[in-house]
Amino acid sequence: MQQQLDQLLYQGFLQHTAWQHLLRYPAYLKAILLRLDKLKHAAQRDQQKMREMAAFLQQWQQRYERMQQRRQYDERLLELRWSIEELRISLFAQEVKTAYPVSLKRLQQRWQELGL
Repeated sequence: MQQQLDQLLYQGFLQHTAWQHLLRYPAYLKAILLRLDKLKHAAQRDQQKMREMAAFLQQWQQRYERMQQRRQYDERLLELRWSIEELRISLFAQEVKTAYPVSLKRLQQRWQELGL
């Protein structure tokens, strides 16, 4: 969750984040708080959901880091970045509601569709 917060709230994020994504920040932050609260009684479930996401997150992170090292910009990766935030809501704080239907399977399919 700390890594997620670091990716959301960094110096200059207001300048670098599109308005439509900034509008979702209250949902992302509320979902983090709910997830923290649920950890008290559902830590194993949380760990299981993290394991389910781990391979996709690692794949995305590696591709994103390569993009940054090359000083490139790839809108496809940024699209998936925000879908990952929505996926976290879906997995860890369903009561917050996602902006659109999202699942790990959908993200994997979208990765393929985008040719990544």
